[in-house]
Amino acid sequence: MRFNLFDPSHCGFPRPRVSLLPLLGWRSLGKPNSAEGMLLQDDKKVGHFARGRYALHAAYSLAGVGASGGLLAPSYHCRTMLDPAIRLGAEIRLYPLGHKLAPDLSKIREIISNSQIPIKAILATHYFGMPQNLVELSDLCQEHGISLIEDCAHAIVTGRRSDLIGQYGQYVVSSPYKFFPCADGGTLIAKDENVREQAEYASLLGETKEILISAHRLLSGPVRVNTRLELLDSEIDTLTRTVFTPANQSQEELPTSSRNYVQKNENASGLGWSRWLTKHTDMNRLVTRRRNNFHLWLRAVDGLPHCKPLFNELAGGMVPYMFPLYIDYPEPHFYILKHLGVPIWRWDEMAVSECKIASNYRLNLLHLPCHQELTVAEMEWMTSAVRKVMQNVPV
Repeated sequence: MRFNLFDPSHCGFPRPRVSLLPLLGWRSLGKPNSAEGMLLQDDKKVGHFARGRYALHAAYSLAGVGASGGLLAPSYHCRTMLDPAIRLGAEIRLYPLGHKLAPDLSKIREIISNSQIPIKAILATHYFGMPQNLVELSDLCQEHGISLIEDCAHAIVTGRRSDLIGQYGQYVVSSPYKFFPCADGGTLIAKDENVREQAEYASLLGETKEILISAHRLLSGPVRVNTRLELLDSEIDTLTRTVFTPANQSQEELPTSSRNYVQKNENASGLGWSRWLTKHTDMNRLVTRRRNNFHLWLRAVDGLPHCKPLFNELAGGMVPYMFPLYIDYPEPHFYILKHLGVPIWRWDEMAVSECKIASNYRLNLLHLPCHQELTVAEMEWMTSAVRKVMQNVPV
């Protein structure tokens, strides 16, 4: 496949001042089983992996994706969503999305009809924890004998029938480490197959090492860096007058998986310690604080020039993964924010497609943290940094 590449190695971006993902603290922990509804952690239909990408590899394999079976995947994606299919030697077709990242069903039908190789699986993603309505797509998959794989890497799978997340896919893949303060974790939930035996347990050495790291973090407390609000104006003023080295951008045919996909980890179950932490995390706190932080972001960007939130509200029960913010001018605003040390993820390396939304969001859609371990000071610093940059940095 041909990929858009983004190489920031010469940009000199500093380390983020705030963690993008939740770090373990005493307040993270709750009563055993307080993560109510985490779908059948020990059920035979749940396979445990080190990362969601390896759970995807297993799901693709079970669905028949490979040299004789194609994968239909969303045009807006991270590299690791496609890596397992590339590893399996599959032909990958990309389908377009709408502004809210909903699948374009008419185009999906067209691709299925015109494909020279049978499509064995369709990957559908619940971006940023916002559920997509997959009823029609599920019906379409059943009509054509295609496996629907729900990508819940950005969502918490509860297993409650009232939820839209995790109910329609023949295979459901999630990434617990993105929500819980643990080092790794990926799960595959299969409706019919027993997948647990496919994974190998982590070594005793690996388990012990991670437990010691967690103990040190709990005893030493969080490491806080300089997030003094009174310095923001001068820091932004200095950066506004700085000439930055831009990232190298290119397109290239990449026949193999990315460096983030490690083949030897395909059958690794991940850490039992990570699964213990997911079961002993204060779930009410996790949900409440993530939702509150998402709303803080909404209030912070309300009325700001040159940007807009991708989603303007949170329906009841939704647990956000990140806060997606669309910016009109990645240059200079993305570069200023990165040099300030604002924690940002962005899917700037993705396969080339005809989808205008994906092509635009690749550089313009920022993923900003809203996780439960952010302090009041950290949220205030991040939201202030974004407000000041958007208001005061000329384009």
